[in-house]
Amino acid sequence: ISCTQADQTCTDPDTSASSTGDWICTCKPPAANNSATGKPAVCVCDECLADTVCAGANQTCYDANQTCNTPPDFVCQCEPPMIGTGAGVPAACTIDECELNSATCTSRNQECFDPNNSTNGDWECRCVAPSLGSATAQAAVCVYDECVLQCATCANTTCSDAGQVCEDMDTSPSSTSNWVCKCPPPSNHSATAKVAVCDHDECKDASKARKCTESCVAGTLDCGQMCYDPNPTTASMDDWKCVCPPPSTGAQVSGPVVHCEHDECTEHNATCTAAGQTCHDPNLQTLHDWTCVCAAPGSGSATARPARCLLDECQVQGCATCANTTCSAVGQTCTDPDPVATSTSDWVCECPPPSTHQATAKPAMCEKDECKEPLNNCSANCVTPGTPDCMQTCYDPNTAADSLGDWTCSCPPPMTGTATAQVATCTVDECTEHNATCTAAGQTCKDPDTAKLGDWECVCPPPAVGAAMAQAATCVLDECVADCATCSMNTCEDAGQTCKD
Repeated sequence: ISCTQADQTCTDPDTSASSTGDWICTCKPPAANNSATGKPAVCVCDECLADTVCAGANQTCYDANQTCNTPPDFVCQCEPPMIGTGAGVPAACTIDECELNSATCTSRNQECFDPNNSTNGDWECRCVAPSLGSATAQAAVCVYDECVLQCATCANTTCSDAGQVCEDMDTSPSSTSNWVCKCPPPSNHSATAKVAVCDHDECKDASKARKCTESCVAGTLDCGQMCYDPNPTTASMDDWKCVCPPPSTGAQVSGPVVHCEHDECTEHNATCTAAGQTCHDPNLQTLHDWTCVCAAPGSGSATARPARCLLDECQVQGCATCANTTCSAVGQTCTDPDPVATSTSDWVCECPPPSTHQATAKPAMCEKDECKEPLNNCSANCVTPGTPDCMQTCYDPNTAADSLGDWTCSCPPPMTGTATAQVATCTVDECTEHNATCTAAGQTCKDPDTAKLGDWECVCPPPAVGAAMAQAATCVLDECVADCATCSMNTCEDAGQTCKD
């Protein structure tokens, strides 16, 4: 092949006839000025020698195939540490700076990250999760904020579910489980790695505390109520209550107590029991009204002191041996002369009037004169005063209370006659007293009605006739009246004559 065939320039440095084969083939521009003797030169066409494309982009031009008479095949290559090539055009340069700088990050247990491969110097060291933090072109200062983590059992969830705020007091990665839950104001309580017990006293709310004093009525136990929160935590809300002031009792949730109460017997009971009495507070809403009440069967009470107990033993009921039963069983009246509870067994049974007998703690031996009873009237048949019916005498032979119905009515002398439990039928033979008056006159005494007084009479002996009441009679003897065989009347009549005396 000739120089011409190789598109080279042929020159003969020695044209003498004796000098042959020393011709030279020389490459034509833009090929490198290479030459070869007696043969075509090896021409090198480096397109980059005339480069303006790559140089304009501050890139290096590179012609990998410097063969001449070929289409342009140069490339633009990015300057290290950038990487990238462009065939015939400026390269789109990129760089993963972490390939150069990853050791800076990994030595701190961090990850290297190049956010933009087209920019130099923007590589970062990033903290490994769950730590947070990054730094450009240097190792990061890592922060491990446990309150930022999100999971069902993470610190932030644990606190927020309880209405509390999570805070990590030391966010260095080597410090874990030191997060705290902080109570919301006004409570300042906190707890490490758990939910805090928040002190939230609802009574510190002035509007709630004020409600406990709104129902105060001067002079009552309702005044002086205090606000009290039994569970002052944020987990227990709306449980505040108004509490009655000591010594009264009572509480009401979320409002004032309607009525505060105090049983004064809780402090004064001993005063009553020492006297054998019972303490009673009739009105728990007022003070100084407690009473000591006497124990049954006694009666009586006293306010704010022991009572003077009364025990009327005659009022005790319900037993066979009770005073009232004992007396009434025998018709007597029961009386307790000293009805003080300390004075017992001094009751008496009193006989009914007119008897005045009595006995202590037992039935009395009563004297019952039945003649003093209005119904036992021996003068019931009295019509004319001064007559025997008006003059009978009542007599009770046995005045014992258990001897009844034995009273008698006795006729006044000289009449005789008695009757038991009724008016007597009086009789009297006045001739026992006046017989001598008649016999002195030779007459006979006769009492025609023994139930009457003053009707006795002297009667002339036959054949005389005549009688006189309460005195000797004037006797008349009419011989013509006498009836006998030899009497005058018969003598005359027998002779058919009239007799005349």
